[in-house]
Formats: sequence, structure tokens, C-alpha cells
Amino acid sequence: MRYPAIISICLIAACNNAPQQVDCQRFRNGEFSYKATDSERRWTMIRKDSIQKEIDHSTGKIGTFAVRWITPCEYELKYISADPADPDSVVAERKNVRLRTKITRTGEDFYEFTSSREDETYQLTGIMRLIKK
Repeated sequence: MRYPAIISICLIAACNNAPQQVDCQRFRNGEFSYKATDSERRWTMIRKDSIQKEIDHSTGKIGTFAVRWITPCEYELKYISADPADPDSVVAERKNVRLRTKITRTGEDFYEFTSSREDETYQLTGIMRLIKK
């Protein structure tokens, strides 16, 4: 009689520790906002599956990036251009860097992410808020 109770407790504990389902598909397209945690800088991202425009509200600069989805919850950004245009030296450097982003948790109108550059130890974690689908 004692063993069924122990087995039940173990099953309940195992189910509670199972990873949460992350629904990333709904964040492939839309308008998002991001606010830096260490300053007052804000960005708006407009993503249409394979293209993302980023508006830096502190400078007014608009960056355009190619988006390549690696998995349903992970994508890579590749710099295309900026308006106003960046100096040639900056363009050359940015075109060689890829930013990989992994969506780690989702909610009704947000997702948490971790981003890192493939060639550096740079890492950014944050919350991207969905403004408009």
C-alpha cells in the first residue's frame, strides 16, 4: 500500500518540474517594444518573418535586419542597412556579425529572450513586449 503513494508523489513531482511549453510561433510577425534595463533607451521592432526594422527612439535611427529562423524559438539577425546611413567602416563591421536570439519564455503579450553575438562574449537578456500583431 505504501508503494503506490510513493509512486504517485514521484509522478506529481516529475510533472511539476517538466519544462513549460513556449509558444514562439506567434512572435514571428508584429510590432514589439524593448526598453534597456540600464538606461532610458527604447526601441520599436517591426518584424515581418524574414525582415526586422528597429527604431532607436533616442537617436531616431532605423536599422534593417534580415531574420533567419533557426528553430521555432530561435532566430538570427544579420545587418542590412541603417537610415541615416552608417559610415562604411561601421557597415563593414556590422555585416560580419550575427546576433542570435533565443526566446526562453512567452506570455500573453511578451517574450523573454537571450541574445548573443556569435563572435564575442556579448550577451543580452530582456523582455520584448508585443504592441501590435
